[in-house]
Amino acid sequence: MLQGVVIAIESLGLETQEINRLNDTNQRILELELAKVKTVRMLMFFQGTAINLFRALFLLQLLILAQKPAPRNPGGAVPDGIESLEFSAVTYRHPGARFRPARRQPRRSLG
Repeated sequence: MLQGVVIAIESLGLETQEINRLNDTNQRILELELAKVKTVRMLMFFQGTAINLFRALFLLQLLILAQKPAPRNPGGAVPDGIESLEFSAVTYRHPGARFRPARRQPRRSLG
């Protein structure tokens, strides 16, 4: 069937017209593809620029927040005036550990 179409085109002298039509169609497709590539690159540029801008703003905000002094005595803190602190029978063991420690820790006293 396709061979018959080719023969009909050749016999009618439409080869040049058909070749030109296919070339024009290919050229339009190529131009559309190039336009698509340009659009995608432009969108990627804007996306990257926006991400970098927001990252810089976020870091600037963190820098500004880090420069604020911490409150001297935040709410709920233990008041000053503790003179001594003592711990007894304290062991250091992970809750998922299978074995108990080999020795108990000695009594610790701060102050």
